[in-house]
Amino acid sequence: MGKFQPLPKAKLAVNSEVPYRFSEIPRDFQGSVRLEFSAGQHATTMDVPVVYMEVPYSDIYISPNGIVGFGERLPDGVTPLQRLNRSAIAPFYAPASDGTVYYRSTSSDQRLLRRLTDYIHKTFADSMDFQTLQATIVTWDGIQNKENDGRATFQLALASDGMISYALIQFLALPWSASAGTYAQSGFAMPDGRYQSNTNSGGPDVKELVGLSNNPEGTSFIFRISGSVIEDPRENPDDYEYTNYDQTDYDGDDKKPPAQCPVDPYNDRCPEGCNILTDERMCSRCVCAEPQPDNAEGMTDDATHEKLPEPPHLARHNLIENRGPTNAVHTQEKTENSGDTRNEEEERRQEKERRLQQETQRERERLRQKIDERRREYDRHQIQRQQEERHKNQEEKMLQGSMHEGGQEQCKCLC
Repeated sequence: MGKFQPLPKAKLAVNSEVPYRFSEIPRDFQGSVRLEFSAGQHATTMDVPVVYMEVPYSDIYISPNGIVGFGERLPDGVTPLQRLNRSAIAPFYAPASDGTVYYRSTSSDQRLLRRLTDYIHKTFADSMDFQTLQATIVTWDGIQNKENDGRATFQLALASDGMISYALIQFLALPWSASAGTYAQSGFAMPDGRYQSNTNSGGPDVKELVGLSNNPEGTSFIFRISGSVIEDPRENPDDYEYTNYDQTDYDGDDKKPPAQCPVDPYNDRCPEGCNILTDERMCSRCVCAEPQPDNAEGMTDDATHEKLPEPPHLARHNLIENRGPTNAVHTQEKTENSGDTRNEEEERRQEKERRLQQETQRERERLRQKIDERRREYDRHQIQRQQEERHKNQEEKMLQGSMHEGGQEQCKCLC
């Protein structure tokens, strides 16, 4: 999972449409780049940069674990968003064991660009001057968690004009909420340590994102990501569309628990120092503010990213694997050769990164010229609008003056 793979430039064709209405993500990915799942992260550059948190980025890093980074390679494992310290968007961030990732980018498919533009105009009232110049789409199709609980399919679409950028996130199927003892995360991370979580992120209800939306279309989440903060199109960010949220039954003033509640990972054994919280559905769950000793290896977290204890069948499997002399001999042989292998892989990775940086630097001049042209066009548009307004004001003043003079002439005649 740790290898670094630049994308082939010759395959950046786009034939299908995004966003897909009603979360109908088609299975026809002809013309897209199919990323090798086992190769780990993939890097590519874009003709028009995506502006994320006021910083333009021309290169992105795509991880099979359901996250996209900007300008800097992501950690190989899964890290809590609050400690990621990277510019990244995480649609559904969790350890993945299998699936397919598709990537596509276009600045020439006018039908797709117009559709994205129209979608943004419908959701952000102050976006009428925005025109999509670059569309970048990443689709995670049939993603399997470590426990093989089903296949998740979701998508991230980025729309940019070089100055303003938007992110659209869609979920087609989310049959699981946790992988390898960790709940999936959904949200945004910044290099200065700030982060913003989507609803239900880091908890058992995260799989309910498939039925939620933050815009009138009701099929996706959309955010403006180019400003100093992540902007939501809703006036009240708490107004989520809970289309598949279990409703609580009522009998007079007495609340009854619903038929189905999220599974409490600790059952009735809430550790000391943890709290049992009850939500508006009368569902109770043990939540710990500090990491517990049985947390997954290498993963420490707080209440914003809850942990699951290791399932008994996995713990038993690990005990069996670690028992007996055969595995010990095999581990010793691997240890002797691991040093040289790691050095070779690191050299290859660094060489690929250097080549990518050189290629990115050569493209930046062309990108700057394109952005400058876009800005000059925007300035010309603003100047033209100001001139039209001044001309309109002058005409109104002249009309008012003539009406005033006509009134005086009429008054003289009557007098």
